[in-house]
Amino acid sequence: MADSRKYTKLYGKPFTPKVGRNSVLLQSLHRAVRTMESQKHQNWDDTTRCYRAHAALSCHLCGSMDQADLSVTRPPSLWEPSRKGQSTQESERERETEKRREEKRREEKRREEKRREEKRREEKRREEKRKSGTNTQAMREKVNREIKL
Repeated sequence: MADSRKYTKLYGKPFTPKVGRNSVLLQSLHRAVRTMESQKHQNWDDTTRCYRAHAALSCHLCGSMDQADLSVTRPPSLWEPSRKGQSTQESERERETEKRREEKRREEKRREEKRREEKRREEKRREEKRKSGTNTQAMREKVNREIKL
């Protein structure tokens, strides 16, 4: 308990136990939840509380705090199937938006390259004009000198 208070003091938020997706810890938690279900835990809060207690205990043992969050409102074994379909739709939307962003980045790079190329051409034109302008001016001065002589 003192550790969780220390964590809250350090990070400004309560300690939430976290573990990796396919870890042995997570598998044991699923197993614990399944056994609780089979023992006919009628009260939903008991199941959730027990699940969180297992997670907290295991997490204190392994000490991992920076992986997938286990402090869910209900055990994963009880998630409804409609949620799975929704997550695939969300991931599909995410992929589509990522594709659009990538396409926009590419288009912006093309535009930027065109701008740079145009600037280079314009600079070359100015340089040529300046060179030819100085040459004609030098020629004028030469002609003027010859006229004066």
